[in-house]
Amino acid sequence: ENGLPVSGRKADLIERIEAHLAKGQEQKKEAMENVDPSTRLEMLIVEYLHAKGGEASSRDIGRYLAANSASKERLRAGNGDTSALSELKELSVSLISFIKKSPYFYVKDDGSRSAEFYVCVDKDAVRKVET
Repeated sequence: ENGLPVSGRKADLIERIEAHLAKGQEQKKEAMENVDPSTRLEMLIVEYLHAKGGEASSRDIGRYLAANSASKERLRAGNGDTSALSELKELSVSLISFIKKSPYFYVKDDGSRSAEFYVCVDKDAVRKVET
């Protein structure tokens, strides 16, 4: 399906698969660098939520965004902090306001009154973001 030869020694097969996956990661990285900052942030959040089964706490999402770099646009401008979380706060003030503006996410009401909340991804969000 991916055009990978399936014959050869096990080590050769593993090497081909790893090379194929690395190429896919590089293409994904290039695609994320060539979109506007808001879309890039949505893509990062979708990626994280997809890895977590579709739901994660606001605290965990914040940590993930803090560990990822801001858009190339922001990095070139040299505007202080270079994390994706700082960029999100600059664009939308808070994670909750960013989530509420996006068609890909919704906040799960767990009935608690804590500052932490749970974000869920629309089941079709990965397809929507990639198109």
